[in-house]
Amino acid sequence: MALLLAALPTARLEYRAPGLESRCPSSEQVAERVSARLGHVPFEAGAPRQIRVAVERVATGFAAHVEVEARGQPTTSRDLTSPSCEELGDSIALLIALVLDPLSAPPESPAPQPVVVAPVESRPAPPPVPRRWSALLWAGPVLAVGASPNLAVGGRLGGALELDGQLAFGLEGRLQGSPAAATAFGSLAAAGGLGLALVCARWRGLGGCLEGGGGATSLSGDRVATGSGALPLAVAGLRAGYLLAFSRLGLSLELELLVPFNRLSVATPEAVIWSAAPVTGALLLSVVIFP
Repeated sequence: MALLLAALPTARLEYRAPGLESRCPSSEQVAERVSARLGHVPFEAGAPRQIRVAVERVATGFAAHVEVEARGQPTTSRDLTSPSCEELGDSIALLIALVLDPLSAPPESPAPQPVVVAPVESRPAPPPVPRRWSALLWAGPVLAVGASPNLAVGGRLGGALELDGQLAFGLEGRLQGSPAAATAFGSLAAAGGLGLALVCARWRGLGGCLEGGGGATSLSGDRVATGSGALPLAVAGLRAGYLLAFSRLGLSLELELLVPFNRLSVATPEAVIWSAAPVTGALLLSVVIFP
């Protein structure tokens, strides 16, 4: 038995996933998956072989760089990617197991031969991998056209809960206003706020959202009565864009289309002076934070 244990392959494991502790398997979990594949614990402090693993977030999901260093041998490396960090952890464990013991890979099926059928002990199925929820926050400027007499400029702030880095449910608030525009009715300006609920999906940096909500807009101008109050507004629409993600920060650029259920307008008994467009558009730039 002592000779058998001494022949088992061993290594030292160095595993790092900075800022991704809530999204990726821990060093202990990766070591457990490797041990489960090999049938023994292969990691020892004084082992002659060292395996280094570095995990980071990339635009397509998650990436791992694996280096193997052994005494008297050249260092080898391998890069792995996956949209899910849990799946990436399984790939890392399989690669380490194959490095330590290439015979741990499933063998090819041999030619059919007569065999004696013996009862096989059934093993329970492994527990399902738990789904991961994570939070993200964003803030940035907005440029909007069609909802006010002039180009509207404002800011927005939002947050969401994301499932497995692919599906998100969020809320966003924004304030925006437009400078005065000259019309036949005199100068006319608008300012207001909007609250939106979003359901978003993301794949390899590309994303889209369905959204809906409401708010209020107030108009001001040379011939608009002072204190006329804010006008309610209800909207629905969609947005699409690209997220460039780093370790804990990201940058996103999105285009948005909104359909107002109640279009604002300014009119006299003789004519309509200004009316909001049936479909409004906006350019959204955001800084995204992954807490």
